[in-house]
Amino acid sequence: MLTLIIATFIGCFIGFSSSAGHAASADEVVKKAAGLSGAQRKAFLEEGAKKEGEIVFYTSLSLTDYPKIMPHFEKRYPFVKTNTYRSTPSGVFTKVETEARA
Repeated sequence: MLTLIIATFIGCFIGFSSSAGHAASADEVVKKAAGLSGAQRKAFLEEGAKKEGEIVFYTSLSLTDYPKIMPHFEKRYPFVKTNTYRSTPSGVFTKVETEARA
């Protein structure tokens, strides 16, 4: 389960630069990663994470649960600075929706 959560962080919340010099969309990243072997996919996603350097984890997990997850992520990916935005489920959705529009 923790591996799935970490893969989700890396794959979904971190932007990657494309060769055209603009940030790749999530669809572009997923499409490229899908065609790679497991080891190649991991290296591709980690390289993108190193370039980006930061992740914001939007969560509605309880105050006792999400602190149990984040240290594992930070230990595995020390090159990624983590920030957490915690709210109610509807608050997280509103925040993500607002930022997506911006």
